Amino acid sequence: MSESKNNNDVPVREQYRALPGRAKRMFGLFVSDKQRLWLADDHILLVTQSYLTERYKRFYLNDIQAISIQHSTNGAIINVILLVLAGIMLALLLAAYSNGWSIGLQGFFGIVAGIMLLIALIHSLFGPTCDCHILTAIHEEPLYCLGRLNTARRVVEELRAAIESAQGFQAQVRNDVPSDAPRDSAQPEIAE
Repeated sequence: MSESKNNNDVPVREQYRALPGRAKRMFGLFVSDKQRLWLADDHILLVTQSYLTERYKRFYLNDIQAISIQHSTNGAIINVILLVLAGIMLALLLAAYSNGWSIGLQGFFGIVAGIMLLIALIHSLFGPTCDCHILTAIHEEPLYCLGRLNTARRVVEELRAAIESAQGFQAQVRNDVPSDAPRDSAQPEIAE
């Protein structure tokens, strides 16, 4: 929460409401960012945490031109990798069992295969992945916290009403926007 001054110079606390979705974005071995979106009456606050620092970006609802959601294959690729590794572990388990290797090694291969299958199942249950961006007249910001398609659609529907009331007209929804399409700055569009 932040404080602002009203006409009587008395601090007034702005009310923020947390929007669904959070994510940790990995950039290499040791660097990660965590993002979270917060909605106020007239803006969206994007909070990015990196170990000991926090960065804040404010997007006023009047300035938002578009929120884009694009289906990505990252989740499917991760699941294929996990399933291939689990298959290798199961093949090693079968080889260990048939060749009479130690019971400890058989147990290791079985446990690792089971963990990988469980992670792939949980990852699949979260739903398909997507890339989400918020666009203003001068900036495009990736929203890593909206990395799942169902969550991104739910947040965009929540934001649609707030943006429409702030800008005074109904936002256009376009389901298939080509990447080379010109951006119209007159009305915000929400592409899925």
